[in-house]
Amino acid sequence: MNQTIRPLRFGHLSIWPPFVAAPIAGYTDGIYREILRESGCPFCYTEMISARGLVLGGQATLALLEHSDKDRPLAVQLFGSDPDDMFNAVQKINQPGAQFDAIDINMGCPARKITSQGAGGALLRDIPKAVEIVQAVKSASGLPVSVKMRIGWANGAGAVEIASRLQDAGADMLAVHGRTVAQGYGGKANWDEISRIAASVNIPSSQFAFPP
Repeated sequence: MNQTIRPLRFGHLSIWPPFVAAPIAGYTDGIYREILRESGCPFCYTEMISARGLVLGGQATLALLEHSDKDRPLAVQLFGSDPDDMFNAVQKINQPGAQFDAIDINMGCPARKITSQGAGGALLRDIPKAVEIVQAVKSASGLPVSVKMRIGWANGAGAVEIASRLQDAGADMLAVHGRTVAQGYGGKANWDEISRIAASVNIPSSQFAFPP
């Protein structure tokens, strides 16, 4: 069967070809992204950045925002557990002269140092707060907002409902890792659950998972 490959469209963005480089803490810095751009990568994310760190103006955190003019379109990936911090961080990112094209919210990181703060994958245990964070980020910026999520904290039973609520809160795209937070990076990815999520929402829901 012939299938037509279409651009990835979310918000006002149209990404062609429809491939993105996933954000990886400690790896996807500006230099690495420039290498990706030279190889034709059409869309990149910054490393995962602390919203609280941006609000406080930490120099090490602010350095993660640095990028060249050629490093676009570029999304900033934020993590945090406080809607006000997320709102204020996005406003800081949107200062005059800032050149970013989207905001991504991390709701999938399983690292204990992140989840212990109530951020990353821990937000999947507090869906009302997750929804509030999406709403806060959306209201702080005119940029498209995407969410990196997993299928749940310990199981994928509520994954479709979570995805639908994030969409209703204003998310323009979902990147779904087909494992639970408890799985970390082990075990098998649940591709069937990813497919169910994709079928349940009207926004792009890209498949993000390591091989089984």
